[in-house]
Formats: sequence, structure tokens, C-alpha cells
Amino acid sequence: MYYSYVCDLAVAILSAIVLFVINMVYVPRNRRLLFVKFALCNLIYACVLSMLFYDYLLPRVGSVNDNLVYLVHNAQQISLITELLIFILYVFDLVGYKNKKAYYALGAAVLLFYILELTSVKTKIGFYIDGNTVHNGSITSLYLVWYVMAIPVLAATIIHENRIIINRIYHTVSVSFGICLATTVLQYLRHTDTYTTLTYFIPILVIVFLFHSNSYNSTYGALDREALRGRVAELTRHHSQFYFVYIRLNNFARIESDSNVIEDFKSFAERTDYTDYLFRYGEDIFVMIYNSDRYLGTLKHTIQELHTRYQLAHRVVVIPSNDACRKMSEYTEFCRYLLRKHDEDFFLAGAAEIDDFKDYLIIKKQLADIADQANLNDDRVLVYGQPIYDVRRHAFTTAESLMRLRLPDLGMIYPDVFIPIAEQEGNIHALTRVILNKVCRYLAAHDQPDRISVNFSMYEITKKEFYDDVMGILSTYRFDRARIAFEITESLNAEHLDEIRDILQKFRDLGIKIYLDDFGTGYSNLEHITNLPIDVIKFDKSLVDSSGYSERSKYLVEGMSSMFHTIGYQLLYEGIETAPDQKRCIGMQAQYLQGYRYSKPIPIEELDDFINHPPKECMDMDDSQD
Repeated sequence: MYYSYVCDLAVAILSAIVLFVINMVYVPRNRRLLFVKFALCNLIYACVLSMLFYDYLLPRVGSVNDNLVYLVHNAQQISLITELLIFILYVFDLVGYKNKKAYYALGAAVLLFYILELTSVKTKIGFYIDGNTVHNGSITSLYLVWYVMAIPVLAATIIHENRIIINRIYHTVSVSFGICLATTVLQYLRHTDTYTTLTYFIPILVIVFLFHSNSYNSTYGALDREALRGRVAELTRHHSQFYFVYIRLNNFARIESDSNVIEDFKSFAERTDYTDYLFRYGEDIFVMIYNSDRYLGTLKHTIQELHTRYQLAHRVVVIPSNDACRKMSEYTEFCRYLLRKHDEDFFLAGAAEIDDFKDYLIIKKQLADIADQANLNDDRVLVYGQPIYDVRRHAFTTAESLMRLRLPDLGMIYPDVFIPIAEQEGNIHALTRVILNKVCRYLAAHDQPDRISVNFSMYEITKKEFYDDVMGILSTYRFDRARIAFEITESLNAEHLDEIRDILQKFRDLGIKIYLDDFGTGYSNLEHITNLPIDVIKFDKSLVDSSGYSERSKYLVEGMSSMFHTIGYQLLYEGIETAPDQKRCIGMQAQYLQGYRYSKPIPIEELDDFINHPPKECMDMDDSQD
């Protein structure tokens, strides 16, 4: 019999390396990983025994103790039988196979082979020594018989439970074991045992890479986030066309213990071809990579079935590969962006959405750069002002400062676009600092208007650096502090109410006016409002509009305005667009009126000229007050 120790030595070294790597690097620790580690340790043991038996003891039969030869041979054969047992138990655990009869049958078969091997010297059915001569009985190697029997058991288990294992992994495992079986048979025909341990090492390596380095989740037939990252990078690198499908199943983690839900969800992976992938991105989020759009209709139908059957609320966003996204993180960000903008349960992004997202990324990058630069005179941040009409003085005496962005490649960007991005990314305070600085600079250089208001996000006021930043800017310029006002929104955070009140009072003590903006859009709490140092209440355009077409709304607004006026608040009405709006609001205790009837927002540099020389049509409006 031909034998070379080189292969066994290489397998032992490689197994030790793999075992070392598994122990040193992070991989999910679970029961199946223990099977893998035990298989590697057992394989190293088998390699050592094989080298000892075939390379040292067998050529020296007759000169070494026969019992030592038998002992090593039995130990080597039992280790190989045990190795296949580990494989079978691993597959059973992988597919969740829990048939007790099968375990009993497996245990009985393994025990039988152990007994046959240990008694082979007496029965002479296998390897035995007669004098100085080596003999093989009717069964040359018991492990080989066990090998031929075990492989079909593995195959039958995988085939029977193949709904658990997605096709590409099922075929990979099957092919690897098939190659090993063929190698074993070839060895037998050529009367060599050189590659025996190699046939065990290959499946272990396949298992490590498929099920552990990729963190394959057999419960869902899904790979993990790192595998998703690698797949997107691979497809992008090769300029492949694909569809990134983002599936959010609300409360999926809560019901995933339901076996029926899991069984239905496994169909996702099986309704595609071998080149499509399913990944678990988060507790309630899955991602699929489709090579074509032919399965999108099936996916939509399947998701709807889950919703109907389990009341599983869902949102699905599909993004074709595009030049705006290069990495997994950009695709997932694109998906979240679309989820915020669209309410559909199933949304397929098109060219328009891709262009919008490109703009979004540019805006996001520019906002981050504005924050990083911290230039209070940043030319990208523009200040516009909307003149406000003083009913009693019949003149434009105040204005509200409004923000605009002028960005390279995009031009003028309006607040409804960039403010949500700035708040989301935590850059809103950087913009406010620029606006405040430019407003203060304008007030220091101009006598008109009497007052300009600046909007502050509630997000900003609760930040510890807010007060110091504002005071730092105010101290830079010399002007009457009564000429500036701070606007806060109605959506006050009750949790920080005391802190907000103290900060606002400090500003008010300096002479700064405090406006409550957008009254009527939030959940009004009169106690909170009256406990804050507020000078002016701004009624939102929605209240102005509703008071024009609903008598009930009109009486409600009139009642609130009368109450606020009585206790000393000044009232400003926003969104005045028509003469009836103006007349109605003047009848509701209005001191200030703001809206397109008078002027759209104009560059702050033009405010002085507008106030000193208002358009004639603005001054003719007093006729409508009669």
C-alpha cells in the first residue's frame, strides 16, 4: 500500500491554523461552532495517528509490539468514524432536525462500528497481523464502509430539509461532500490512504466559510450584514446590474419565535434563483439582492400575504443599482431617505428619486462642511428677510429672518429641503450661528427695521453650548438688544421646560423679544406657554386659513386671540395672502401681519430699501381695513 505522510502533515497544520483563527477572531459563538472546533481537534488527532500508523508502525510490523499497532490502528479508525458522526450531528443541528428515532439509529450504528473495530482483531473482518504479515479481512477499512453509509445520511437529511438551506449553500455543501466521497473511492481503488484526512478537512473548511465566517442564519436562510457589505462591494466593483430590496417588517422580532412565520419567511430565499441573496440587516430589517426585476412582483405578493396572515406591517423599498450609491451604507441610507419621503408600502425608486438622492448627498456633505468650517460669514448660507406689517403704525417695522442655501452644482436650496437634513445630521446649530451672526451684523449697520427675529430649533436650545455661542455672537456687535427677537416653536419639550425657561429669561433680561412661532400646529399646552417669557404669539397660517372657511374655527381663533390679547401678549398672524385674510385678522386683535400679500422673503440687504420705500400696492391696503 502506498502512503505519503505529507498530506496528513499538511492537513494537521492547516486544521491547527483554522482552529487558532476561530479562537482568536470574533465569530458568533454557538453550539454549531463547538462542533466545528471538536471536528478540527479530532482531525488533528486522526492525522497524527495516521502518520504514526502508516509511516512508522506499519513498515515495522514484526519488529514492534503488535498490540501497539492494533491500539494505534483502532484509535485512528475510531477517530475517522467519529469525524463523520460530528458532521452528521452538525447537519442535524443546522437544519433543526429533532427526530429522536433518527438519533437513536445513528447512535446504534456508530456504536456498532466502534464494536466492530475494537473486535476486528478477533473476528478478522478487518485489519489484523499474522506473524510478520499484515492482512485485511473481508472489510479492508471499517471507516470506509461507514463513510459510504454516512454520506447518503447527510445527503438525505439535507434533501429532506432543503427548505432550511438556500439553494446555493445546499449545492455547495453537496458538491464538497461528493468530491470527498469520490476521492475516498478512488483511494480505495488505488490502494492508498494518503488523502483520507483531506477528505474530512475540505468539508470542515467549506462549513467554516459558509456558516460561520459569513454568519449564515439557517433559521431564515439569510446571511449577515457583513456579507451584505461584501456582496454590494463585489457587484459594484464589477459594474453588475442588481436590485437592492430593503424590507422593514415592523415588530418582526416580536413574533419571530412563531414557527409558522419562519416557515413562510424562508420562502423568500427559495423563490429566487441561485444568484439572488437574502440578508438580515437588523432585527426587523431584511435585504434582498436581485439580479433582475422578475421576482419583484412575487416578492410584493409574498410580503402582502405575510401582512394579511400575521398582521405584520411592512415597508419595502427597491433601488436599482445606480451611480449615486457605491457602498452598502449608501444604499441603506437611500432606503431610509425614501421611507421618510414616501408612504407607499412597496416603492420602486426611479430616475427622479435617484437624482433627488444625489442632491440629498450633496446637501448633506455641504452641511457637514459648513459645520466643520465654522465660518460665521459662510457665503453658502444666505439670509432672507420677510417684512412684517405693523397694523397700528401702518408701516413695516419688523421682519423675520429666513435661511437659504446657495450650493455649488445645486444653486438655491430652500428650508423645507435642507432643514430636515440639518436636524437629522446634527448641523442645524451651525446654520443658526451663521444666520444670527449675519442678522446681528446687519442690525449693527442699519437703522431699519426696528426688529428682526431669528428662528431657533428646540434641538439647539437644550444644548449646553447654546447660550455661550449666542452670547459670543451678540457681544461682537453693538446695537440695541431690543432690535432682535428669538423665535421658538410651539412643539416644546416638556422634559426640558424649566431649562428652556431659564435660558429664554436670560435673553429677555437683555431686552431680546421672545416669539412663540407656529402656534396652532402642535399640541398646545397653555400652562407651558404662560409659564414661558413670551412677548409675541405667532398664529400659524393654518389657523388663518381655517378661520376663513369655518365658522367654528373662526370663533375658536377669535376666542384664543382675545384671551392672549387680554393677558398682554402681542399677536402676529402668518400667511396673510388676501384682503379678506387681512381684514379678518385685524378683527382678531392682530398687531402684526405677515405674508405674501405684503412681500415674499427678500435678501436681507434689501430690507432697508423696502421699509423706507415700500411698494405702492402695500401702502394702498389700508383701504381693505375699513
